[in-house]
Amino acid sequence: MERFVLMGAMIYDLRAIPYQKSEGMNQPIRLRGQAGGVARNAAEKLAALGHHAILVSACGLDMTGKVLMEDAIAKGIDISYVKQLPSDKTSGLLVLCDEFDQPVSSMLDAGVLNAIDHLYLYTTMQDFTYDDTFIADNNLTVDQLQFIAHQHAQTWLLPVADKSIQPLINILPLFQGVQFNERMLSEDLKLPVDNLHHTIKIMLDQLHLRSLLLIAGENGIYYADSQCIIQAVSPKCKVLDQTSAYEIVLSAFLTKMLQHMPIEKALEYALCALLLENEKKHEKTFVLNEEKIIEKLAAYQIETIKEAVYVSEMY
Repeated sequence: MERFVLMGAMIYDLRAIPYQKSEGMNQPIRLRGQAGGVARNAAEKLAALGHHAILVSACGLDMTGKVLMEDAIAKGIDISYVKQLPSDKTSGLLVLCDEFDQPVSSMLDAGVLNAIDHLYLYTTMQDFTYDDTFIADNNLTVDQLQFIAHQHAQTWLLPVADKSIQPLINILPLFQGVQFNERMLSEDLKLPVDNLHHTIKIMLDQLHLRSLLLIAGENGIYYADSQCIIQAVSPKCKVLDQTSAYEIVLSAFLTKMLQHMPIEKALEYALCALLLENEKKHEKTFVLNEEKIIEKLAAYQIETIKEAVYVSEMY
């Protein structure tokens, strides 16, 4: 069993969805709440895949914190390193949606994460080894992330899907790898997405990335480092949801990489995990596991394209 250390947010997500489009105050709405936070969600995926997923986060000793802690235990997440603070409120995200359940705006209160200071990070990280895989999300501050990356060189950065990555540009080379989606490339980094192979080469060179994963919509998933660019795409699925099941891609990919599976096969596994999550996202009783991903691999035709790349020779 591999051991993963997930560092970042454990949040209570609350979505407000109007029954119909209307103007004015006091619109009738329905509320839907669930456990969230990138690090917490990734921990849930890894635990479901049979791994020891340790969450390093913070929450209050309020009712919301109690709900999140109980839910994490039920999902198989190790919460031994979640810092509980009696004087702070648990992180919360309010998402205001339109009548079609599409987000219009959101408000986040994650101030409790400031309790994960350098001392807490340092003492906590002493309990882990170089063989443990670290994943951090950017609900943490730049200072917190930089400290983590300096302490553990094998840390992957799993950014929030719809949050700007610009403040992190200078520390991206510290991480073993970074996961992106197309929105980050086009809207945040202002890079073209019509030729992703070329754009990825630019990212590796100009951002000095050691490696990256890219969720690329109908183009599937990419892995790239200074030696190669590998793309996995399924002809049976032309459109991939880039935000739903976002955390499963890195989680599934790393589990197979650590088992010394070839990168091409690890990408295929991650792609099928993403397809499966997106297909089943509205089924409340669905739980992703290894057996279901293997079944999906057998059912789906995956095309893998590999290209050698030598970044230093590009210009």
